[in-house]
Amino acid sequence: MHQQGREAGARGDYDQALALFTKAAELAPSWPYPRYDRAYTHLLMKDFDAALTDYRKTSEMAPRGFFTTLTAVHTLSREQRGDLPAGLYLAYLMLEPITDAKERRFLLQQFVDKYPGFAPAWQKFANVAEDASERLTAIERGLAADPDPETKGMLSLNKALTLLDSGDSEGGVEVLRALVSDQESTLATEALAKAMLERFSTLGHTAV
Repeated sequence: MHQQGREAGARGDYDQALALFTKAAELAPSWPYPRYDRAYTHLLMKDFDAALTDYRKTSEMAPRGFFTTLTAVHTLSREQRGDLPAGLYLAYLMLEPITDAKERRFLLQQFVDKYPGFAPAWQKFANVAEDASERLTAIERGLAADPDPETKGMLSLNKALTLLDSGDSEGGVEVLRALVSDQESTLATEALAKAMLERFSTLGHTAV
């Protein structure tokens, strides 16, 4: 039923998708995936309150992260409070399919210029930065913009990688160790930080 719901959503039959995701969630009440996809379907239908409710339930089921749930909850909650305009998170997600590098950078530049307090846009902008200096600036702007744990983790991992690539082994390793020990890190962030530390160590560096 979950797979059928995803297929219905892909062809734009959102009502059918919602019905199938609901049935799947009822049959597997401890499995967050149907609830997560139902939240996204509500989002596509611009029912932001219903989307937030389902994203929150997904977060309760997987408190240390499930795909983009934590980012969704954080952003939609800010929209609901009026801190961000309604529909911003949906507009942000619509950038994902854009693969042309110049167009993607242009749109992300517009995002961070217009909404400098929206950390996820800084995280994505850091990925299209032209050099290490611009990347680190974007990362720091994102970290200063009240990021959710998921976005904070990705920004910090990117920072560590940038520092390591630029020769600052001590700084990069310090960031990674902090992520591993931080109880607020998502499971994905912790796993990636550990993998990066292990890889750094196997390359013969003694800083780890």
